[in-house]
Amino acid sequence: MFSGNLSKISLAEVIRLLAMSSQTGALVMEDRGFSGTLYLQLGQVVHAACGNFEGLDALNELTVHREANFAFNEGFAAPARTLADYPTEKVIDKLKKRIDELKALDEAVPDLNDMPNYQSGRKVQGLIATPDELSLLLLADGTLTVSQIAQAVRKDVTEVAATFGKFNYAGVLDITKGAEPGTPTSPPELASEQTRVVRPGLTSVPAQTATEKLPGEQTARFWRGKRVE
Repeated sequence: MFSGNLSKISLAEVIRLLAMSSQTGALVMEDRGFSGTLYLQLGQVVHAACGNFEGLDALNELTVHREANFAFNEGFAAPARTLADYPTEKVIDKLKKRIDELKALDEAVPDLNDMPNYQSGRKVQGLIATPDELSLLLLADGTLTVSQIAQAVRKDVTEVAATFGKFNYAGVLDITKGAEPGTPTSPPELASEQTRVVRPGLTSVPAQTATEKLPGEQTARFWRGKRVE
């Protein structure tokens, strides 16, 4: 049985291999509660079904699940021919273009510490977005992180990040990279002097604080490596 995972090979390439070898059967895909089927007849894509979707709509839905498991079952006849009028090579090209677009969209999603910046006046014509999504642009002034914006609008942070990814992919806003988690915001200041504690009979050692002297200790001050009394 021809099977695998779409994280290793794209759906477009799977169909290309089946088409080149003139296969007839059903390509079944499953991924965390999702299942869809694409049917071929003598190497030609003739039908796709996914939930309530069929044909081109089902084909678009199948491309979303790029980490689904797949298995090809030989000999299964298609229950319908919703894609029979489309040349298989064009179907493959459409899938490849859609998959590449989704991959680029994923790469455009900012990290939670990144700061989106919408420059007023940038065109958003042709961009499909809801009024709620567009309202996020009002907070994208380059000073707030994705996480802070999500908290301000009380929305899921991954949903907000995905929305900014869509805007970023469309060229509507800029993304300023934020600091990595655990990175200090500013380097510690270096003291111009070193304070050391001198204990009788011992060489001088750095003191943690000036108040940690033991009885009999003396505080020696050093400036550029020389002791100052």
